[in-house]
Amino acid sequence: IANDDLATNVDGFLGATNVLNALNNDKLNTNPVQLSEITMTVVDPALPIAGGQVPFLDPTTGEVSVPAGTPAGGYTIVYQICENLNA
Repeated sequence: IANDDLATNVDGFLGATNVLNALNNDKLNTNPVQLSEITMTVVDPALPIAGGQVPFLDPTTGEVSVPAGTPAGGYTIVYQICENLNA
């Protein structure tokens, strides 16, 4: 189960690495997700506001980062997790 995540109060002008880890609240068979047991895929990346930078999700780590120069606003990144044993 890939649960929604929310990061607030991020300074897009300066940017930030590892604002949150999208896997921290996700579950696999009621247990916390382990990267070694799943494959994470970005289904829909964040869309730019006014042509600016966008936050991004690294599917190899689950970390969401915000590049310097990202305009203020709300961003959505849609991802999925699939169990490696039952792809």
